[in-house]
Amino acid sequence: MKKYIIVVSILSLLILIVICFYVYPIIHYGFHQIKIRETLSENEYKEIPFTYGKNNHFQVNCFINNSEKTLLIDTKATGLLREDSILKIGGEYWGKLPFYSSNAYGVKERMDIYSFHNIRLENIEIKSPLFSCVKKSNLIYDVIEDGVWGSDLLAIGCWKFDTGNKIIKLFHYKNQRILEQESNGLVKIKGGLEDNGITVYINEIKQNCRFTLDLGYSGTIEVDNRTADLLKEKCNYKQIYSILDNGVRDTVTIFEDVQIFIAGINVKKCQVANIRSVNRNYIGAKFMQNFNFILMYGEENGHLCKHLYLQKRVKGTSNFQCQYKISKYGMKIKCKNGSFILTSIMKNSKAEQIGLRLGDEITKINNMSEEFIDDIMLDSLSQLKVTVKNRGEFILSM
Repeated sequence: MKKYIIVVSILSLLILIVICFYVYPIIHYGFHQIKIRETLSENEYKEIPFTYGKNNHFQVNCFINNSEKTLLIDTKATGLLREDSILKIGGEYWGKLPFYSSNAYGVKERMDIYSFHNIRLENIEIKSPLFSCVKKSNLIYDVIEDGVWGSDLLAIGCWKFDTGNKIIKLFHYKNQRILEQESNGLVKIKGGLEDNGITVYINEIKQNCRFTLDLGYSGTIEVDNRTADLLKEKCNYKQIYSILDNGVRDTVTIFEDVQIFIAGINVKKCQVANIRSVNRNYIGAKFMQNFNFILMYGEENGHLCKHLYLQKRVKGTSNFQCQYKISKYGMKIKCKNGSFILTSIMKNSKAEQIGLRLGDEITKINNMSEEFIDDIMLDSLSQLKVTVKNRGEFILSM
């Protein structure tokens, strides 16, 4: 009997530890997100201006703890802020994210979460928002700029993006009159905001593929490795070799003028990219600039639903091309740990042909020190004399 009591006590203690360290944080976080979703009243209807960021992202201006911020909109991430911003605007440590999050490159992290008094978008106030802390060592630190208005904040209602006028119309999903009015002429993609929720037909390979809408991805269309290998048999393409911030080497393949069909909408000439290490199908922000669309977060039959409504703009559409930024010489240089490194080089480019290599440390270009080197400067010069540490000089001409 004594042994039985000891065993039961140990098991009870283990269960209590599991509840305290794993179950309770998930429940606590979940209830907090439910409160966030209850922000809008059913009759609320607001028009909010948005802008396009330097990397094609959709952006909104807001106030966090009365500090003005410009946040990029991301359908596949929760609210994010840089660690230095969190300290400046008075974030209070809330705990750890109750699950591991991963970025597009598959890097997993259980982030620190900070709470703020409120966040205001125009006159809409969300109380006690939570933001995950992005540290300087994180690959996405430079990408997110000020921060991210993520899926947890988008979940308060329906967001119609009028991309021609750069206006967001925000309203509650239960307001059927407004929903019918704003969705008139748009194609509904049921579950379109879920992972792999959108069917896209790629004409060159005669196949349907499942895609995820990711407004945090700045490009047009990104395909997985299997789809890219099929496209290589049918299309012309170019390849760029790169070094990521974590030192991993990667390959970007770019296909031009691919014809796709999405929700019955024909896009005849679209740039499609493949990032080998990402290996996923994404629809990005640059692609969505050509559409009016609704991100609908709500409920149906007692279950959470996430639908997408889509309408191609007939006039004033932007280009379905989203060139990866690389100099006309076919190389990209970036400052890493105090040195300037050749971080990208295009296959068969002038840079590759004269013997420059990925990872070369650049000390001078045309006798200018490395502190003046950037891609804009490279494109302005008709000839380059590149000095590489331990390898000597290389001359490129256009």
